[in-house]
Amino acid sequence: MKKWKYVIVAIVGILFAVIYSFRTWPAEIYDNNIDSTLYTNVGELTEGSKVSQQFTCTQNGLNNLELTMSNLGQECEAEYAWTLTETESEKVVAKGEFTAGEVDNSKNMVLKLSELEESKGKQYVLTIETESIKSEHGVTVMTTDRSLNEDGKLSINGKESLQVLVMKEQMKYFNTETFIVLLGLIAYLVFLITFLNRLFK
Repeated sequence: MKKWKYVIVAIVGILFAVIYSFRTWPAEIYDNNIDSTLYTNVGELTEGSKVSQQFTCTQNGLNNLELTMSNLGQECEAEYAWTLTETESEKVVAKGEFTAGEVDNSKNMVLKLSELEESKGKQYVLTIETESIKSEHGVTVMTTDRSLNEDGKLSINGKESLQVLVMKEQMKYFNTETFIVLLGLIAYLVFLITFLNRLFK
């Protein structure tokens, strides 16, 4: 009977590790060791503004892009369009729109896209353009030094910048490293509980 208990615990532990490891994982395209107080921005996205960020996806299953943005006006009426283009094929693989009202200074802006199953190693360009603005102030996107990401070229209104957007890729995939670590922790806990049970019998 005791053996069956160990088998059940092992199966439950493995299932938990599998479920936890297969989910959406973030990956920064910027150096996250840089203090956020040192972030700059692309400037206010006014009428005709265009920002393009190049990046190479690190895993398959790209399904979201998470940007740190700031709303510069409390009652800003502005509309923006974004596209995600695969560099090699020049194909637009995702696009969408958002308004300034959707930009919350207390949290990141998430651009949702249909999952790109074969995204690992592919180069993409995210482009954000102002469609219309009916108020004095718009929004901006935060940037930081790109010294650790030479591939991450940023263009602001046609001019290349030495910065990179404060942006994360979000990808749904099976994280093998996390799975192995969890299995190790579960095995350790099972061993510890078994040892303590035998010790205090």
